Amino acid sequence: MNGDDRDEIKTIIEKIGGRISESGVAKRTTNSGAVDEEGTAHKITEVERGFNDCGHLGDTGAVCHACSRFALCPACAEKFRCGLCHRVVCPACSVESLLHPGVRFCRGCGWKGLLMQAFKRER
Repeated sequence: MNGDDRDEIKTIIEKIGGRISESGVAKRTTNSGAVDEEGTAHKITEVERGFNDCGHLGDTGAVCHACSRFALCPACAEKFRCGLCHRVVCPACSVESLLHPGVRFCRGCGWKGLLMQAFKRER
């Protein structure tokens, strides 16, 4: 500002957007600024955060490797991993184990994973 001591007013506006799978954008930042007649600089930053498909607001931790349309937060990404290849899969692209509830397998590992879990020895 040419070395003058003028006041700056910074405003950050946080908005909640739609689902990430619908918009394709996890976070959108828009900066705008103006100077009023008194010489005060107004800087406005708008941050729009999208909802992950797991229902949590925040950064995206992982995306389904099969369909690439299901976004998860970092905490939920650990819950939605294939039991055999350990890649992240959404509920629509995976099948749950019949013998071990909570263990999921992706389409590629589906039958092979189910059979391996069925004949796996308990230690």
